[in-house]
Amino acid sequence: MIEELATVTALEGTHVWVQTQRQSACENCSAQKGCGTSTIGKVVGKQYTQVRVLNSHRAVVGDLVKVVLPEDMLLKSSFAVYMFPLALMLLGACIADHYAVGKAFSEWFAVIGAVFGLLLGGAWLKFYARRVSQNTRFQPVVVEIVQSAQQQSHAIYTP
Repeated sequence: MIEELATVTALEGTHVWVQTQRQSACENCSAQKGCGTSTIGKVVGKQYTQVRVLNSHRAVVGDLVKVVLPEDMLLKSSFAVYMFPLALMLLGACIADHYAVGKAFSEWFAVIGAVFGLLLGGAWLKFYARRVSQNTRFQPVVVEIVQSAQQQSHAIYTP
């Protein structure tokens, strides 16, 4: 399971919108001082991400919550987003190249086939994303309210 702490920013029916802070692996690396990636990360600064999450614990705006996503769902989604359109692009190029053998400008047929395959992969991805967004197995879930908004306000404004 992939776990992340997040702050609830909005409610939407059975879901909530949470805000997470992106963290870089550079913070734990011993080669920080000599690495260009670490320097770029410091210049860009910390960024935040908004994510729609299933609200299984009735969290409210301001709550600090623990959000989880099963690793296998992340891997399946990543494969669908990256590999399937790429495979269709290569397949389109190979099929077009096969039928263009011996014709003038045959490499352009392969390019057109690749573009067509990539567009077909993009169209499939749009359908897949719509179908997966309705499936609760692929959605992150609030599993724990770490600190409620009421506890936070009492901790801050205690006289």
